[in-house]
This record gives sequence, C-alpha cells and structure tokens, in this order.
Amino acid sequence: MIEEGVERIVLFGAAGHGRDVLDAARAQGRCVVGFLDDNAKLHGTIVNGIPVVGGLEWLLEHQDVQVIPAVDSPAVKKQFAQFLVKNRVPVASPIIHPNAYVSRDAEVGNGTVILMGSSIQPQVTIGQHVSISTLNTLGHDVIAHDFVSTHPGVQIGGEVTLGVGSFIGMGATLLPRITIGEWTPVGAGAVVRGDLPAYCTAVGVPARVIKRHEPGT
Repeated sequence: MIEEGVERIVLFGAAGHGRDVLDAARAQGRCVVGFLDDNAKLHGTIVNGIPVVGGLEWLLEHQDVQVIPAVDSPAVKKQFAQFLVKNRVPVASPIIHPNAYVSRDAEVGNGTVILMGSSIQPQVTIGQHVSISTLNTLGHDVIAHDFVSTHPGVQIGGEVTLGVGSFIGMGATLLPRITIGEWTPVGAGAVVRGDLPAYCTAVGVPARVIKRHEPGT
C-alpha cells in the first residue's frame, strides 16, 4: 500500500531503456506505479514487476500521478512533452541514480534521467526530458538542451553545448568547447573535434557529416 502524499510516478516507455530508468528510480527510492507504452500489445503485461497500464491517453483519467519519459528518442520525447503541456500533466522531478555524481553547482531539469555511474561536473546545465545514460562524463560548463539523449560511455569535454534534440551515440567523445547543432545525431565511437551544424548526421574519427536532413525529419 502506498502512503498518502507519496509521489506516484509512471514511466513512458516499457522497453529496454524504460527498464534502465525503472532501476534508477528504484535505487533512488522513488515510487513507480506503472509504465505507459504506445505498443498496445504490452498493455496489461508486467515488466520487471511493474504493470503496463496503457498509452498516453491513460493519463487523461488519472490526475494523481507524475510522469517522466523512459525513451531515448529525442523526437518521441518532444511529442511526449507536447502532450503533457497540452493536457497539463505534471512532470516528475529528475530521476538520478544514487551511484551517479551530480555536482551541487549543476542544474538538472524536470523529466530528466541520469543513469548509474555518470559524472556531472560544476556549472553543467541540463534541460528538461534529457536522457544521460550509464558511465557518461559531462565536463564543467556543459549545456545539454531539452530532449538530448546520450548512450553509454559518452565522454563530453568542458564547455560543450548540445543543441535541442541532439543524440550522442555509444562511446562517442566530444572535445571541449564545441557545439553540436540541434537535432543532430553523432554516431557511436565518433570523436568530434569541431562544431557540427544542426540537422545533420556525423560519424567517424574524426567525425564528419555524412547526411543532412530537413527540420522535422
């Protein structure tokens, strides 16, 4: 039985990343009461002991919960946030694994998740609905704007700016004082030595742009 006044959280996304977020929430002592997922085949199932209660529309009839994204797709997180704003659904405060280090002089927005073993240094600013995966380092004065996602093992030097919706692949390294443009994915294992424009895909060592795409694609 859940005590009256205890924060009740539902996680949007019941796949692998959702299970990672659930693990961090449990380690932090948070009360997760359910998953939401767009896959109707999952509705009514149990994932790691937590029921998948429905899709986003479930929130319209349940006003006693807060919600946080447990997906790593920046585009899906943006759509999710728009739904929450439109329907005035409250966003949960950040889920931060207790084995992550977050400087007292860093700022972390609501709806953000920081997984086990990551290190967030002084004067880092992290926006809303950001996903920082396991064993990441964000050096001093990094700015990660809304909807950013990183994969495991990402190393980000000081004074780097991650544009809205940018996506950093597993094991990528971003050297200090560069900017990643908004909605730009960086491939796994890439080494980024200079600024990358918005709406492109960059891969390799050193990273180079291999594809450009229009806003919204």
